[in-house]
Amino acid sequence: MSTQLNQLTKFPSGSLKEIAIISFPLMLNALSVNLMLFFDRLILSQYHVDAMTAAAGAGMVFAIFQFGGMGITSIAEVFVGQHNGAGHYDKIGVPVWQMVWFSVFLNVIYWPAGFLLGEVLIAPPLIEHGLDYFEVLMMFAFIFPMLVAISSFYIGRGQVKIVTFAAVIGNILNVGLDYILVLGIDGVIEPMGTIGAAIGTVIASAVNLMIMFVPFLLLKSNKRFGTLNAKFNWPVMKQCLQVGLPTAIGHTIEITGWSLLVYLVASKSKDYMVVFTIAQTFFIIYAFITDGLQKGVTAVVANFIGGKHTQYITKTLISSIKLLCLMELSLLLPYLLFPDVFIGLFLDDKANNSFLWEHTKLAILGAVIEFGICGMTWVLGGVLTAGGDTKYIMWVNILGVWLTGILPSYIWLTYFPSTPSSIYLYIFPCSALINFGLMFWRYKSKKWIKVDLSRAHASA
Repeated sequence: MSTQLNQLTKFPSGSLKEIAIISFPLMLNALSVNLMLFFDRLILSQYHVDAMTAAAGAGMVFAIFQFGGMGITSIAEVFVGQHNGAGHYDKIGVPVWQMVWFSVFLNVIYWPAGFLLGEVLIAPPLIEHGLDYFEVLMMFAFIFPMLVAISSFYIGRGQVKIVTFAAVIGNILNVGLDYILVLGIDGVIEPMGTIGAAIGTVIASAVNLMIMFVPFLLLKSNKRFGTLNAKFNWPVMKQCLQVGLPTAIGHTIEITGWSLLVYLVASKSKDYMVVFTIAQTFFIIYAFITDGLQKGVTAVVANFIGGKHTQYITKTLISSIKLLCLMELSLLLPYLLFPDVFIGLFLDDKANNSFLWEHTKLAILGAVIEFGICGMTWVLGGVLTAGGDTKYIMWVNILGVWLTGILPSYIWLTYFPSTPSSIYLYIFPCSALINFGLMFWRYKSKKWIKVDLSRAHASA
């Protein structure tokens, strides 16, 4: 039996306008986060190109731990969305708090790993500039999953403006701190290189978190959502872990594979690592579209499931893909017309680096193709996540990435003739296409609504 439809916007449920209104602020939020990484690398390239590639490589190792934690705490968005759709408003704050406590508990893993595993996990050519960068980030790694947990309180209810505002402020602060700490100020602050970039990221992310956390605690209007119910609740924590752990495992094993690939690329040659880093940076910049859209889709669909209005889900999916195509065409066109402008931000004069320029251009072309396919995959992932089908997503992440991406890349780079652009131009787009096929098949099977979280904890 369905409940009264709890519309998140004034537009028709499942329409392109609704998904746009929910997703655009989340896209801006993701853009600001991605730009934080972009400016880190851009400013580090002005300090030293080796510092840029080291931060990219060490950052991938950090991501193994970061995305694992964030993969679990992000599941609070599904709980919040389903409770909101079902009208169980007083239950909304409970799963958010459980994921806040879980973020704190993660320090048991983060701190020892940060100080003991850096030299083991980071490729030897990247140790000089990358080790300190990794250690600083790991010391404060709990901030990132906690930030995701708190933002879920707003995203799951469709109240996303504060999430965007906090991220934009954090990003502006990060750029300013990067210039000061990475490059230094003559006679005032010595250049700190990658350590400065890590410190800037930590401070900016902490400010981002506090902008959302303070209203979560203090606004009187939030009391109806149980935001002051901060006590540890094992039954809710347990179900959050049951639903979120597969996502975390999938992300962790996936990122581990990419980190090993970075290790291999860095060991291949400096040219390979430079091309890989720039192409990856391009992908990161534009990934804000799919990242924000996926979160928006998860929030909207979770509300439909909680309110028993699943008839709007297919309409939401179609609207999301239309929006994705429009965004991709408008934002990728400038690069396709003027690629040298983008590449020139990272590389010196084209005449002196013609080999690197040519293969960077080819690698980014592959990244464009991969990005277009991945966008549709992530939208489908947002729908499946809202239905609690996280185990299937885990297996797609693990098997798809390792069998169609990492392993073929390793074989090609190790045993066959290759160029710095080979894996981005050929292997990654093919891997993305296979992953899309697996996700689309699951959606068509109609087996992905695995749990109704709102019912499970209606009386918790």
